[in-house]
Amino acid sequence: INKALMGGNGQKNKMHPLIQKLTVGIPVYNDHRFLRSAVISCKDQAAQVLIYDNASTDGTSDVAAALAAEFPNVIHVRHPENLGAFENFKRLLFACQTEYFCWFGAHDVLSDGYSLLLLGALEKDKAVSLAAGTVQHIDEDTKNLQKTRWDWANKSKEGRPIERVAACVTYMRGDCSVFYGIYRTALAREIWVDTPCLGFDRILAVRAAAFGKIIYVPEAVFYFRDFTVSRDSKKDQDRRTLELSRDQKKPLPRNLLIRNLSMVQTVLAQVKEPEDLSIALHAIHAINRRYQSKRHFQRQRLIKIIGGVLLTGAFILALVY
Repeated sequence: INKALMGGNGQKNKMHPLIQKLTVGIPVYNDHRFLRSAVISCKDQAAQVLIYDNASTDGTSDVAAALAAEFPNVIHVRHPENLGAFENFKRLLFACQTEYFCWFGAHDVLSDGYSLLLLGALEKDKAVSLAAGTVQHIDEDTKNLQKTRWDWANKSKEGRPIERVAACVTYMRGDCSVFYGIYRTALAREIWVDTPCLGFDRILAVRAAAFGKIIYVPEAVFYFRDFTVSRDSKKDQDRRTLELSRDQKKPLPRNLLIRNLSMVQTVLAQVKEPEDLSIALHAIHAINRRYQSKRHFQRQRLIKIIGGVLLTGAFILALVY
């Protein structure tokens, strides 16, 4: 990661013809602390780095403007008013003028050579819709936390669309950072769902699996920063419901109905043969179990564990006495 923060093999990467096919889009709002390190890690890995600043008020705009002045391929656009995170993500995608595109967090870091590895996979197989690397979670002090792999993607990539979608829904659990992989720009626009909601990243990943292969390249590492100390998970959820919406006074609903319904619709759209229905029903059950009724199933599991412990204790007491 130190090499990535220093710019890695910048000139060597920049000269590669594949680099000219990629645009990196950075949506940012009040995130000045890590923006420079994020840009340093990706500026030589793409033809253009777009920073769309959502009317930040904390000095982010100054950092972004300085980066744009320093590096010719870094473009800073400051919106005159906060458009909401969803609209900011959308505008970056539809502003892209290259064949490939990826979103990138203003506090994250790309490993040296990351984009070349993923672009190579996309060039090799035209049926690939999204290429993703290993996600190494890091904290505010850049210390390593857990790591996320996408082995399920490679295992299911040669399957039919219903099988790819089912694998994506079933195995992409809490972590949806596969969303930050590299897309074919035209396809990403085609699968975009123009409805702001919590979890729109998960909708896009599932739709990417329906329209093409998701391929996993383990050697490419995306350092995803988790704010484990400075952010509270409940308050973070409240923050996202406010920031996603264009209307800051009217936060998005906290429920996940739109997200779950969209994923169910994507699953059902892949049913072409009678045997596909069984796969689809299992996938829909996974959506309900993992995403909608998670607490209900956790309570059921806890009740079963407690019941098992009590029964075991009663059996042991019966043997003793």
